[in-house]
Formats: sequence, C-alpha cells, structure tokens
Amino acid sequence: MRRRDRVPELSLPSARAGGFDRALKWGIAAAVVGLGVWLVPRAPDMWRAITGKPAKFHPEHPVALDQVDLPSVYGEHWTPWIIDAANATPGVETPSLASSRSTMRNAIAADRNLLGLFDELDGIVTSSKLASEGGQERALWLVGAWNDYVDTNAQPFFLHANVLRQPTGPLFYAHAYRVVADTGGRVAGEDIRVRALSRLDRTNLRETYLGYVSSAEQGALLLGERVTEHALTKVWPLLTGSEGASIERRRFADAVTAAARAGLPADVFDELVATARWQASVVDAFAGMQERSGCSGMWWRKMPWHGYDQDTLSQLADRVEGGPCAGVHPSEFTAIREASETYPARPQLERALEHLVAWAARPVVVHELRHVADEIARGDDDDPRKCGICAVTDPDAVRAEVSAYVAQLAWSAAPAVALHQMCVSTEGDPDEATIHGRASAVVLSGLQWSCREGVPDDLAARAQRIESEAFEHADAITLDASFPSQLAIVSDRQRALATDDE
Repeated sequence: MRRRDRVPELSLPSARAGGFDRALKWGIAAAVVGLGVWLVPRAPDMWRAITGKPAKFHPEHPVALDQVDLPSVYGEHWTPWIIDAANATPGVETPSLASSRSTMRNAIAADRNLLGLFDELDGIVTSSKLASEGGQERALWLVGAWNDYVDTNAQPFFLHANVLRQPTGPLFYAHAYRVVADTGGRVAGEDIRVRALSRLDRTNLRETYLGYVSSAEQGALLLGERVTEHALTKVWPLLTGSEGASIERRRFADAVTAAARAGLPADVFDELVATARWQASVVDAFAGMQERSGCSGMWWRKMPWHGYDQDTLSQLADRVEGGPCAGVHPSEFTAIREASETYPARPQLERALEHLVAWAARPVVVHELRHVADEIARGDDDDPRKCGICAVTDPDAVRAEVSAYVAQLAWSAAPAVALHQMCVSTEGDPDEATIHGRASAVVLSGLQWSCREGVPDDLAARAQRIESEAFEHADAITLDASFPSQLAIVSDRQRALATDDE
C-alpha cells in the first residue's frame, strides 16, 4: 500500500504576518462599513432602478417651501414661462423668455431645491436637449421630482407634464393644479390615494379626460374642471326626466334621475330638477351655435354656471338672426337669456351644483382606481393583460380601458351614471378609432347592450359577471368616507381667466 504524503503541520504566524492580517481584516471591515454607508441611502433607488421605476428626488438643501408663495408660482408665474419655453428656439434667447424665467427664479429663489429643479428643467426644455429621448425622460423626471418634493412637504399642488411629438419637433407642456381634496379609495381592501385637482395655469391646452393615472405611486387623479363641465352639460339636463326630453337624453333621463334622487340630499335634488329644463335648453342652444360656427364665424366666451351678465347678453343679442349661418337663432338667445336671469336669483343653486359635481365624479374615481390597481398587479409585465371579451388584436391600452370601464359599471354606487358617462364620452367615435371608443364598444358587446337602449336593470350584476369571467377577478371598489360631497364648480383658473377678460 502506498503511503500517503504527510500533511504538513500548520505553524503559528509570525508577529509580522499577524500584524498584516489584522490590518487586512480592519481594512476589509472599514470598506464594508463604507460601502454600507454609501449603499443604505441609495438602496431604494437601486431597487427602483432594478424594478424599472424612476429614482426618487433627494433634496440637497434645507426645505424652505414655507418661504415661497406657491399659489402665485403655480397660478401666475408658471403660465408665462411654460408658454415662452414651448415657443423657444433652441439656442435663441428672447426677451420674453428671459423675463418669465427670471420671474420664476425670483419667485422660488428662497428654496434652493426647487430652484435647482427648475433651472435644470428650463435648461432642457428651452434647448436642443429636448429633441433627444434622454432629454425628454429627464424633463419628465424633473417634474415628477418637483411633485414629490412639494407633496412630501405637505403642499397641495401638482404638475402634470408631457412631451408631444410633432412634425416641427417635440413640445413640452405642463399643467399646474391645486389639490382641493386628498382622500382615497380601496380596491379589494387595498388603500389607494385619490386627489381632486383644480386647474391653475392659464394655457389654452384643454384636457380631454375626466381623470387619469400618471403612475401607481401617484394614485388616482380627478380633474375638477372637466368633471364640472361633464356634470353641468351632460348630467344636469337629464334631470328633466324622459317626458319632453330630447331623443338623445330620453334613454338615460329616468335612470339617472332615479339615481340622483337616491344619491343626493333631497333639497339638492329638488333644486336641480327645478332648474334642469333651463339648462337643457341652454346646452341645446350652444350645440346649435357650435354646429353653425364654421359658417357664422362667431366666437363666444363660455357661459359661467350662473349665466351671462347684461353686457354679454347685449352683445349676443346683436348677433340674433335667422338663416343657416346665423350666429344666434332667436330661440337660442331666449334660452340663454332666461337661464342668465333665473340662475342668479336662486341662492341654493351653487351648493346644489357642487353636490352634483362631486356625485358625478364618483364613477370616474372608481374607473381610475381600477387603473391603479391594475398597474400595481402587473408590475413589470409588458405582455398584454388578460381580457376575455377583447379581440386578440386589441392592444393593451384598450384592454386597460375595458377593465376600468367594466369596473365603474360594476362597483359605482350609481351604475346608470357610470354607463351614461361612458356612452357620452365615446359617442363621437362611432368607428372605434380611439382607445376609449374601442374599449366602450368591447364593453357594450360584453354586456350584449347598446347606448341606444339606455340602462339595463341588472347593469351592476352584468358588469361584475364580466369582470369575473374576462379578468378573473371581482374586486369591490369603494371610496373613502372622506371623499367630498361637494366640489367647487369654479376653478382658480376660471376665476383668473374671468378677471383677465374684464
């Protein structure tokens, strides 16, 4: 048998070697500690990067937002700068841009964190950097960082930014809002934030939606002006009831009126019903004037909720005539004049309309809460979501809207209002050319119903069944008790624009 070689015995290290080992160990320990000190504050951002989320903003300077007049920043100074920035030619400094930039910088100078964000944003959107995808992503991140910073420090303001791709080049814009309600809702028991926004900036870019979701972290966002317009021009006129209503309104009038009777305070309901016929006539009058506007060349200032003043009525009277290109037909002027004389004399009307707006907003919030819950559930999944009632060719954007529309029909406290909102919001797209138009058509096909038929008695049950079968969930959606029962019907922006007109 071959003898194994003897394993050499380990000897004790010399004093010199022991000193080197101790130094090495302490060096490694120090490096580990140093790495930990460096990593700990950055760990959340590293995890966000791994999961595809943008990094958080970390202020470098002491917070001094209490020294900044934020209402003026959002309501007065933001608009001139964003307009000048949008019109800027890269590399060309105009006196207007220099002035609006200087005004903004002076307004926020007390808070160096806000100033730093603005300076970098201005440097991107007024230069050739905006032409690159990286520049656009950075600009949008800066707006998100601005929002996070302001929100973290309990300031009720919000910016919504986007970059429009145009043949002439990218256009950066950002709407400014005041947060008028900060509440929440629940989807399958999970809490989700909900905020109602009142527009502050005076740019002429108009939102085409009632609410939206910018990210799952931001929660559901409700646009007060758009919801108010929907409530006053689409919902209020329905409260005349079907008797005597136009064919377009008749199919929803009784169902929505019954829902309003159940969902609104009795005195509020009575006031809305008592005034609905005037509002229906006003809406029809403006629809006729709008239809002839290309021929008549007439432009008019939007009628406020309480009607026109005598000066405006006099100007309108000057355009009354007959014929296919009339600015205003006599019957249209009569409807507008009667409402303008009636509304101010009813002291309970403003409060009633505020209740109506908040009530009409609830299905919209349910819709957006479903969007948030879907985004949270999907995470980083880029594959089209399941949708058992969708066509194979329907893109994920359509499937997302189908899910949200089904949810607002299934879980809204007033399904009739939810269906009416879906139908009137997409009635201008009979060819299903838009995402919302196609989604509405898919939902109606799943319901085996049409908007022409009004409201089925078992609407919520049908929608819940579709949700369970098509999306494999039936998640109850509720709004917090703190969701406001009234929302202002005049935004800060509308007050400012009215002042400008004067």
